This record gives sequence, C-alpha cells and structure tokens, in this order.
Amino acid sequence: MFTVKPLFFSRTTPTGPQPYQHLDAAMQMVIDEAEKHGMHWELLTDSDVVAVTYKGKTNYFRNRAPSTTHVPATKICQNKAATSAFLRKAGVCVVKSLTVYSSDSKEYLQAVWDTLAKPLVIKPAQGMHGDAVHVGIADQAEYFSLIQSYFVQPLYGGGLVIEEMFSGKEYRIMVTQEKVLAVIERIPAFVTGDGEHTIRELIKLKNQLPIRNVSQDIYPHIKIDDDLLATLKRQEKDIESVPTKDETIHLRRVSNVMAGGETVDRTDEIHPSVAKIAMQTIQAIPGLSWAGIDFMTTDLFSEQNENSYRIIEVNAAPEFDMHELPMQGKARPVSFEFLKLMFPDLS
Repeated sequence: MFTVKPLFFSRTTPTGPQPYQHLDAAMQMVIDEAEKHGMHWELLTDSDVVAVTYKGKTNYFRNRAPSTTHVPATKICQNKAATSAFLRKAGVCVVKSLTVYSSDSKEYLQAVWDTLAKPLVIKPAQGMHGDAVHVGIADQAEYFSLIQSYFVQPLYGGGLVIEEMFSGKEYRIMVTQEKVLAVIERIPAFVTGDGEHTIRELIKLKNQLPIRNVSQDIYPHIKIDDDLLATLKRQEKDIESVPTKDETIHLRRVSNVMAGGETVDRTDEIHPSVAKIAMQTIQAIPGLSWAGIDFMTTDLFSEQNENSYRIIEVNAAPEFDMHELPMQGKARPVSFEFLKLMFPDLS
C-alpha cells in the first residue's frame, strides 16, 4: 500500500534516528541553537530545507543560507568572475583573474598565460570546499595539462578561473551587513617532526587527536593521497621520511580544512582596517545579508593597503562550523547570529 509522506517532520515526531543527520554540521548547529531558544523547527521531507518558527513567525533556510539573502546575491557569489567585478567596482582589492571555458581555443589559453603574472592558481569557477584548486603553477606545460584534464571530466559546471597567485596567510571572515562575526586563520595541513616518527606515523598520530574525531564533517582525518605525496616530493620528502625534531612538514599547499587543514580564531586580534574591508565587501553585493569572505593578507594585525591584501572569494552559504569549534582560540556564536538575521528580536 502506497503511503504519502508528510510534507514536514520535526525532531520530536519520528522514531528512530534523528531526521536531520543528513544535514551538514553547520546546519545541525543552527537547529540545536534554535532548540535552545525554544524555537520550533521542521524539516521539509526528503530535502535540506528547514522551517523555523519563533513567536508565531516562520522563516526558512537552506544550505547555510538564511531567508534574508536574496537569490541574485547567491548567484553572484557562485560565479567568481562576477564576484570580482562587483568588488572591483566597490574599490576592494581582488586578485587579477580571467575565466576560460572548454570551447576556448589554444591561442586564447596561451594569451591568458601570457597576460597573467606567474605563479598562477587554477580553480573551478563554481567550485566549493577548495576542491580541484591548484596553486603555484609556473610551468606552461603544467598549465595546459591541468586545464585539459579538468575539461575532460569537470567537477562542477562552468569554466575555470585562472588567477595570479597572492602570497600571504589565508583567513575566513564571517560578516553580516552590520558587523564582523568571526575571523579564523586557516592553516594548510602539516605535521611537526620529533626525530623519531615517520611522516606516515605523524599523520596517524594527528588523526587521533580528539578534535579530529568529534565530527568528520568539521575536521576530517588527513588522507594520504596523490596530492599529499606530491607536496612531500616538492620538499624532497616521502611518506616514510623521518623529519628532524621541530621540523615543519607541509602536507598540502592549499589551506583547506576539509583536506586536513587547521584553524585558529583571530577575531579579537584583527586591525580595524580588516573589518572595514570586510564590510565594503559584503555591501558591494546587493541582497547579500551574510557571507564568508576568503581573505588573504601579509599581515592581519596592521593597516591594510592595496599591496597587503586580496579578497579571494565571497561565499553566500559559507561553512561556519569551524568558528563554533576552532582548533585554537575562542568559539564564536555564529549559529545564534544566523538565526538573529531571520529573527531580529531574538536575544
């Protein structure tokens, strides 16, 4: 007999496993925060749309984007070239970049190579989680090879962004139209030698740290893959090398938390000019109520200028669980601020 599923279900009605376990860690944090404030929530059946009701008012959110963010703003942020255009118009410093597509001729790809200063970064125009990002491309043969391999089996729709590489430390800034919520430093995966253990053993030890086993959605285990082995090779190391005591061994070139990167909260340490740039950035994109800004700078703690920083990306539906659970530093109540965007009288 066919049974029609209910349109919504909440945590309190079904039996068995909690119904929101397919949602990512950040969305689960929002639901948990809603319950702390006596809010009623329901999940649209077979989806990731959540309805939250507070004092008789209902709002919806999906994929870490609140109902206060307009659809055009989300579309702009999904397209890195469009985002850069809006930011440049607002006077915010962005990396110089060009977008290429599978239909582009080899002559055009050559012109892109000749135009941009090396080294380069190559990444999907509509990527996420730092997937398929290649940095430090200074060899022309590697440049053409990466582009060709991507278009054979692209991870995401759209083209590839080719951009000039900016050297500095990378930070994620969570911001609303009114204020900076949190700033976290993202550090590429690494291990520190003790003069006894191999790199393989040091990775295993780091994967056993309690914070890497709280939630694999937030801090996954470091995986030994081709990218990691290639990073070691650049340092004239292999997986069985034994680093000297206190020697830092880089495992990734990209500061991707999902690839084993680490986090340090820096919210209370930033220079006021960093907050000013973050506000300029979000206000440059119409209809964007909150954002996660990927910010690179040579010095987070000093006055910023056109040579010291670049905005790399703006995310309309950012991962923010790492702000609630940083590896080092103070936890920030981003989930509460997310709900407060939709319910301003929440306290």
